[in-house]
Amino acid sequence: MSQEISGVSDTLPLGNDTVFEETNHRKGHRIPGGSSTVSTIQPYVDHRMIPQLDLKRGGNPFVSSKSKRDYTTTFLLTLFTWKIGGHDFYAGNTGKGISKVILLIPTLGLYPLISGIIDLIRLCNGTYQDGDGKYIKP
Repeated sequence: MSQEISGVSDTLPLGNDTVFEETNHRKGHRIPGGSSTVSTIQPYVDHRMIPQLDLKRGGNPFVSSKSKRDYTTTFLLTLFTWKIGGHDFYAGNTGKGISKVILLIPTLGLYPLISGIIDLIRLCNGTYQDGDGKYIKP
């Protein structure tokens, strides 16, 4: 006696003493088998804990999320070179630093001032990131 179960490409024998259980990976359902001609499809739940790690932001538990760049140097550069984005160049955020230099004159220094204040607040909170996505912390 053989039956074909939808989602499984082969014809599988299902006898009275054989219990078949296969996972349909395309739809994420587990197909229980047995001697019954009517089978139910139950949602497949994987109970293993697989952590979703954001490796770019330092989410790997084996890699430090703290930057190698010095906090005091970054803080002083933020205070004294906010107009030209010296702290951004030091931290490796060169695109952000270049945008501050380019937009210094057209915005009459308003863009670098606001961005510098935001960077200073983020640096004091410990949420300012370097070019590698790691946090510059004290």
